[in-house]
Amino acid sequence: MKKLWKIFMKKRINEHFAKLERIRVSLNRDLNKGLRLDRNEKVDDYPAEVIQGILNSFSAYDFSAYPEIDSLYEKLSRWIGVDQECILLSSGSDAGIKQIIEMLSNENEKVIIPSPTFAMYEVYCNMYNRHFIEINYSPEDFSLDIESLYKNIDENTALVFLPNPNQPIDILNSIDMIDNLARYCLKYNTFLIVDEAYYLFSEITAVELSQKYDNVLILRTFSKAFGLAGVRLGYIIGNRDNINYLGKTRHMVEANILSVKSAEYLLDNLHFVHAYVEEIKNSQIYIKNELSKIDAKCLGSNANFIFIDLESQKNRDDIITYLKSKNVYVRGGFKEPWNTYIRVSVGTKEKMKIFIREFKSGIKNYGSI
Repeated sequence: MKKLWKIFMKKRINEHFAKLERIRVSLNRDLNKGLRLDRNEKVDDYPAEVIQGILNSFSAYDFSAYPEIDSLYEKLSRWIGVDQECILLSSGSDAGIKQIIEMLSNENEKVIIPSPTFAMYEVYCNMYNRHFIEINYSPEDFSLDIESLYKNIDENTALVFLPNPNQPIDILNSIDMIDNLARYCLKYNTFLIVDEAYYLFSEITAVELSQKYDNVLILRTFSKAFGLAGVRLGYIIGNRDNINYLGKTRHMVEANILSVKSAEYLLDNLHFVHAYVEEIKNSQIYIKNELSKIDAKCLGSNANFIFIDLESQKNRDDIITYLKSKNVYVRGGFKEPWNTYIRVSVGTKEKMKIFIREFKSGIKNYGSI
């Protein structure tokens, strides 16, 4: 049957897409009893007050009518401080990344990104046959190789993505640095996309630059500080011309009713978001203090995770396996020289006490660090 498909459909299929390997991966996590510290989600469930508030905002017709999204654009516009025409909703920030790569670059043009970072940048570059260029962080002081970044920007560079802060290395770039980079990119007609997925944890934003320069776009998501990873909602910020252009391939409706209602409720009740962000910052301090007691090296202060060095890949694998046996899920699998690290999402202090207890128990059992 597979051979027949190839014979009859060869004229209609894209050979490049046919060669790509994409699989649907199940993480096999116990979302009810497990401690999910592996995907930088909101670790703790929202209180019943928030869930009920979102549900109460629904009308009976919301499930059968196509959603009206003007009110969400209005609320976002007021909160961000830009016109509605400067915002485009997307299905999570990863859909925004896909749309930008598809529409603002051509086959074999260069797309530059710091490494390590969010895996979907490379996935979408491979999908659209872009030349993916990685700019590395130093394993000694975690600084980005700025000299290499500038050297790789030329007439064939379509896009530079700059997560600010990045993950799993959450070094934060200053607005002056981003401003200088934007002006340099402009010389080569290169777009600079500042990914602000973790913006509310760092409180540094380049939104003003997206209105100042013709080549700057901002990516944001409701998955991190807003804690709404499950509703799949993000947005792009740029000047009117850029957003109008990107909007030419928008879906009939950019967001579903659950994402609209959830985002609107939290925009109307930002105290829940700010309280969560403050809680995460306090938990990070607690985790760092506890890790320092066992001389574990770690990095993390500008986002919602901690990056911990276990000094060897074996130690890393042993600890991940041990924690998983306790239904505590953390992220490993980073390429060298980061293959000794685990990334741990941060939740409330109560939740992180469980992680610290199991982590120390794993260290004791395996003699790691």
